[in-house]
Amino acid sequence: MMSINNIHMAIYNYTIAMQLQASKETIVVAGFNAHEEVEAAIGRHLLNLCKQGDGKFMLTQSLLQKALEQWQDYFNISAMQVLHNASYVQEQNINAVQFCKTKDLDKEQLISRYALV
Repeated sequence: MMSINNIHMAIYNYTIAMQLQASKETIVVAGFNAHEEVEAAIGRHLLNLCKQGDGKFMLTQSLLQKALEQWQDYFNISAMQVLHNASYVQEQNINAVQFCKTKDLDKEQLISRYALV
């Protein structure tokens, strides 16, 4: 029987980005490191968050910031960076929220893309 202490849990760098509808510009709004085992749960949370949003950058970002605070405690995420001041895009609509990961210096991998239109 394998002990839990012998299981290696991979840590990835995760980013959450929003794609603006008008310009198609993608803005990274959050980044954090977490164990791979929480990836599916965070993906489900992001999907629910997108369903609650109205497609506006400002509301979706606000919902995301609240969720990130909860995830930090619930998923034991030790450090994260969040975009706080995006006044130049606050009233814009967004097409999608993207959830990506990287390991070390590898190429970024898209985990999920949640369309909002």
